[in-house]
Amino acid sequence: MPIIRDVTEATFREQVIERSKTVPILVDFWAPWCGPCRTLGPLLEKEIEALGGRVELCKLNTDQDPNLASQFGIRGIPAVKAFRDGQMVDEFTGVIPVPAIREFLARLAPTVGVGSLEGALAALSAGAIDEGIAILRTLTDTGDTAEAAAFHLAHALFAQAKSREEIRPLLARVKPQHELFPRVDALLRLADLADRSPELDVASALARVEATPRDHDARLDLAAAYLRSASVVDALDALLESVSRSATINDAAARKHMVAIFDHLDMPGRNPELSREYRRKLQIVL
Repeated sequence: MPIIRDVTEATFREQVIERSKTVPILVDFWAPWCGPCRTLGPLLEKEIEALGGRVELCKLNTDQDPNLASQFGIRGIPAVKAFRDGQMVDEFTGVIPVPAIREFLARLAPTVGVGSLEGALAALSAGAIDEGIAILRTLTDTGDTAEAAAFHLAHALFAQAKSREEIRPLLARVKPQHELFPRVDALLRLADLADRSPELDVASALARVEATPRDHDARLDLAAAYLRSASVVDALDALLESVSRSATINDAAARKHMVAIFDHLDMPGRNPELSREYRRKLQIVL
């Protein structure tokens, strides 16, 4: 689809409303007889082209589609309205200077880094884990995405039960002011659990639990062994059994580890349905 195109009432829903759920759309309401429209149009087109597809421009001739212009309350032209996620989110009327146009577009357009971060998270959600990790690695030193990329990369690496030595340094990059910072402790807790009793594999940890079924530390060691082998369901089952036997022992460690796993499962590319399932199981046990 061209990034600059004409739309009509017949194509508006598809090319503006639905398309804006994928990429922000600017709609220029204009008419051939309108002098200011002929001034603003080329300015908009130049700035849209400079964004390289991060925002698209749709031009609607109000003479040809007066009903649509009326629907959007157009009383003077040129009128420009911005759409994102299927909704109108911003607008201006008349000819405004180029710096103001750029400022308007900056509020609408994702930066290159943000767009790449969204692409990485989409890849993770689609199961393309290696692709998502590769993109995230390129973003951890990129200004406005560095902290978010580091956070999501840490989760992706943990999910694969590899490169765990990278997780803490990555999370250390997320500053207290960042919106993701409150979620850092959850993954740090899981990293601590996975590093617990590293000499034990699943078989030896199971043997300890079978020999001392009332030993909650043994069950934590078993959960840790399962996490190291990327067996999240088994880790949850081991922790849930510990909670069912005593929800408060060791400062409710088993429950807190379960909650941390839930947060991890809610990440892109993980398993939010499994998180919901075990949240219900935990609620029942408690």
